[in-house]
Amino acid sequence: MAAASVYAACRCNGRTLPLADVVAAARVGENRVTNAYATLNEELGLPAQPMQPHAYLPRLASSLDVPDAVRRQARTLAERAEETQIVHGASPPGFAAACLYQAAQRADYRLTQAAVADVAGVAANTVRGHRDTLRNELQ
Repeated sequence: MAAASVYAACRCNGRTLPLADVVAAARVGENRVTNAYATLNEELGLPAQPMQPHAYLPRLASSLDVPDAVRRQARTLAERAEETQIVHGASPPGFAAACLYQAAQRADYRLTQAAVADVAGVAANTVRGHRDTLRNELQ
């Protein structure tokens, strides 16, 4: 319950703390934290909003040590995608990873899909799929 409370506090305040990080720190199973969070949400009616891809970019960009120009371009891509609602139903960290990858490609900065996917905690094909969506919808 304590781990779920930390996760809930982060979600309610717009902080991107991946569930996996909470689970690792709490040393309990993910399903226990998820169930406790669901109970908290049901009982308290938490004002947690769905996380948007742009919120994941600072952590991803920092972990990959990308230049500021790539960070800014990725943020612009993510915000445009959010405005056009092409991110609806997509994995926010996966879509953020795709924005970062696409921005790196545009800036001729060498960054692999596998590296971005690993840091985001998603599969490389998730990054590839969202990258294709970005290319098709925003260009």
